[in-house]
This record gives sequence, structure tokens and C-alpha cells, in this order.
Amino acid sequence: MYVDFNYPGRAPLAYVSSSHNITGWVNFLRHVQGEDWQFANLGHANIGYKRDIERTFAYMEDLYDAFMSEIAPAWATGAAIGESVQKNGPGLTAGVFWGNYVDEAAEIMARKVYPKWQHIAQTEVIRSHAYKVFEDAFLNYNPELGTLKPDFSPIKLAK
Repeated sequence: MYVDFNYPGRAPLAYVSSSHNITGWVNFLRHVQGEDWQFANLGHANIGYKRDIERTFAYMEDLYDAFMSEIAPAWATGAAIGESVQKNGPGLTAGVFWGNYVDEAAEIMARKVYPKWQHIAQTEVIRSHAYKVFEDAFLNYNPELGTLKPDFSPIKLAK
């Protein structure tokens, strides 16, 4: 049994199950996927299967793809700063600018992904997921790699 890491048929809790670090959350689930099990009692949700984790990872991958297609190009060229200042007015402090920009980016990402995932429960918090993905991607983004997504493949238990 593990609790609050995956929700079969639902999106993660707000802010990706309240994760401080998405990488840690992803790696935990990768370890869970790599273990030998058929179903799990997830505690606060329905019985779950490995396919439920795979679905969660597909959802998260879509959010990372939205960052790469909708946010990263404008950031890489510097256009994002000008657009945000124009939209929100000149004279913004760095903190206010950054808060507005992250909120705008999360909204853009959420709108891009929502149509595909609106059928699952808890998508009301998709913007908070996009916010956390933005944070992770921005802090770890390397334009030379051309992409930034966590590795979502299972981690097998060493024997």
C-alpha cells in the first residue's frame, strides 16, 4: 500500500500530489512500476494497476510537451518577456513579472492539455499541475538537449 501518489481514473492531487519535487514523485512511481505486482491498494482511491501509473505519466508527458511547444520557444528567444510586460504593463517588479509570467504560462499549458484529459476526474486542478511542470522544466531546461521530460520508464528492483 502507498498513499497519495497515484489516483486511478483521476488526475493527481493539486500541485502534483503536493510534491515539492516532481522528480522525486516520478522516480517513486517508476520504482513502483518496476516492482512485481498486479494491483495495489492506493489508500484514498480505487484499486490501481500499472496501467494507471502509465496513464498518469502520459498525462504528465503531455504537460511537458505543452511547455516545450508553447512556452520554451518564446522564452528561448526572449519574446516572452516583452509579451508579458506589454500585457501586464511596464514598471513591474521582477517578482510581480515572474509571478504573472508563470501564471500565464501555466494557463496556456493547461488549456493545451485539457481537451485531451477533461474526461478524467480532478482536472479542475490541471493548472496547478502545469505550474509544477513549468517550475521543473524551467529549472532544468537545457536548450541544447531540445527537450526536457523526466524518464517515465520503470525502474526494476535490483536483484
